[in-house]
Amino acid sequence: MGHYSVKMTVEYVNGIELLDGEERFNRRTKYVVDDNGVYRPIEVMTAARRVFGSGFQLSERSKKIEMYVDYVETMTAKYDFSARYQPDSDIKRDNLARSKRRAVNAINDIICANDFDTFVTLTLDGEKIDRHDYGAVIKRLNTFLDNRVRRHGLKYVGVPERHKDGAIHFHFLMNSEALNLVESGTYVHSAFKRPVKAATLKRHNIPLEEGKPVYNLADWTIGYTTAIMTYGSRGAVARYIGKYITKGTEKIGGRWYYNGGDLRKPKIQYDNVDFDGTENYTYSFECGGGAFKVTKFDDDGKEVIYCE
Repeated sequence: MGHYSVKMTVEYVNGIELLDGEERFNRRTKYVVDDNGVYRPIEVMTAARRVFGSGFQLSERSKKIEMYVDYVETMTAKYDFSARYQPDSDIKRDNLARSKRRAVNAINDIICANDFDTFVTLTLDGEKIDRHDYGAVIKRLNTFLDNRVRRHGLKYVGVPERHKDGAIHFHFLMNSEALNLVESGTYVHSAFKRPVKAATLKRHNIPLEEGKPVYNLADWTIGYTTAIMTYGSRGAVARYIGKYITKGTEKIGGRWYYNGGDLRKPKIQYDNVDFDGTENYTYSFECGGGAFKVTKFDDDGKEVIYCE
């Protein structure tokens, strides 16, 4: 196979730029940057061979390895790392499955790099709009989102989903200061599948403070909404949002997810290190004769270690 050179800048966290698109590395580190310009690692993946890099023609072997890395990253994001998930090396990686994995990974990066504090569900009223007409629905959704981005600084990432009857609705993570929230008078609690009123919690001897208040979006005029403040780690929130993609069977309107606003993106650093000398890591796996060690970090930048 011929060897191609494509000039592409690879950004380092120390400001150095690599302009040789043919360079290969065995360690890839993802960082997020906070409002104070402080870099916080979210993932380090170390390979026994130099398989990372961008901007050039990959060999067929490298493509297969990167596909497998992509698969393992997504599967481990779905489960607690301590479960030590062991993927099936013979799993079929069709285009649809790989597309979904990449979407889940992209969403995970966005969520880890940004401060979303509200989980929003947008549904549609069949008497006000055809809930099955993607063109009509997305036009109204875009108008709502664009207005909030331009006038209120909305940041968002979300996924579309179909009801059993094929109607469309959406699940989003957003920043609450950009939303027009009003109290709904209901609460969510693990003891109930649906939001309930305060009187229901009281009747079951559940303190009101144990429930999480549900809000509505006052300016979503073509349907119904719920908005709940997020809780738990960003990783847990990312896995929750990602499940709507992994269980989906199609790209609705040709897209797995939507994102917008002034979002941060993870910074990527590539370098070469001693694979055998990498002793502390969250989990490891092997594929196609290659071995990988992955370290995940919590929201405080602390390593999540489960290796033996």
